[in-house]
Amino acid sequence: MDRFTTDVFIARQPIFDRNHEVAGYELLYRADDENRYRPENAEAASSMQLEKTLLTFGFEQLTNGRDAWLNASRTLLTRDHWRLLPPARTVLEVLETVRPDAAIIAACRRAVDAGYRVALDDFTYTSEYEALLDLAHVVKVDFRQHDALARRSLVRRLSPRGLTLVAEKVETHAELEEAMGEGYGLFQGYYFCRPQMMHTREVAPSRLAYLRLLREVYSPELDLEKLEKLIQQDVALSIKLLRYLHSASTAWTKDLRTIRQALLQLGERATRQWVALIAVFGLAQGKPPELIIVALGRGRFAAHLARAAGLAPLEDEAFLTGLLSVLDALTDQPLEQAMQSIAVHQNVAGALLHGAPPLGDVLRVVLHWERGDWVRAQQAIARLGIEENIVAMAYATSLKWAEDHASA
Repeated sequence: MDRFTTDVFIARQPIFDRNHEVAGYELLYRADDENRYRPENAEAASSMQLEKTLLTFGFEQLTNGRDAWLNASRTLLTRDHWRLLPPARTVLEVLETVRPDAAIIAACRRAVDAGYRVALDDFTYTSEYEALLDLAHVVKVDFRQHDALARRSLVRRLSPRGLTLVAEKVETHAELEEAMGEGYGLFQGYYFCRPQMMHTREVAPSRLAYLRLLREVYSPELDLEKLEKLIQQDVALSIKLLRYLHSASTAWTKDLRTIRQALLQLGERATRQWVALIAVFGLAQGKPPELIIVALGRGRFAAHLARAAGLAPLEDEAFLTGLLSVLDALTDQPLEQAMQSIAVHQNVAGALLHGAPPLGDVLRVVLHWERGDWVRAQQAIARLGIEENIVAMAYATSLKWAEDHASA
């Protein structure tokens, strides 16, 4: 890469409505070779973000039919670069560093007239924003930078204007409930990836079967007889197995008579992966659907990274590590407690509980990249010895794979 070119690396963060459905994704980007967002680079970064989003990663692949929320710098706004994106699906987030002068107000008016929605990011009220508030559709409020009194005050001031209010950086269910009670309509943050009740002592009976499946399928020696009995206890699981075989194996034998035959037909490696997927789907019942996408995406991303880092023999373990990184949220238990219910290889347990090698850095890349924490992601990437452009494409393709499998 020469001094006149750069790469834009993209991650995404979901934005939820009050029904825990994904209303859109904020696209987070990194646009310089120092691996951090710098205010002085905002102009070039925003423009290149659009180009990379559209041409490299693909708008649909990143958003899966939902709205895209993009940070909008002064240059992006005033030069109308937003016209590259579909108006019905794009929310332009005016950065808090952009002064709302006449040029910005005129640009936002053009965008609104063209069918785009405007959001004010990291908002703190001052009178100079009055003209922009008249044009805006959305206001985003940092949950951690404003106390409850200030947040409620913003709701009282802005709701009569018909604005949608977004509570950002909501990281726990308690914070979600607080923000909902204050009147916020959309929520951003990884609260759905955290346990709802950290003091839960028992796993719900309906989820025990899936934990038993995980424990059995990742025992050092796969016991098909025990696995067969567990699957037979659940008619739906039996049907899912046969359907999966029918769709996944061209060598499928139509006269299979038993679950044991089906498992033998599938093979040990594929059986382990299929059961892990089914177990996570089962554990996620009653959880936001996005949690499944996160789990599958992390698993696939981790597997790609392991292979790229020369850890191909550990690819399946890397997949499981990413998949189980949300086990605490799935079971509403602390991760250490939830891990006691299953028996996984020490490579997996060590990475999840302690960030230990050989998969600790793989998991760190997955988690930091997902959050757009580019500095920490780059440090872990360097330790793995992977090119960043490979990581970027692995992330994008993993999202697509997760979306496809979550809706299958």
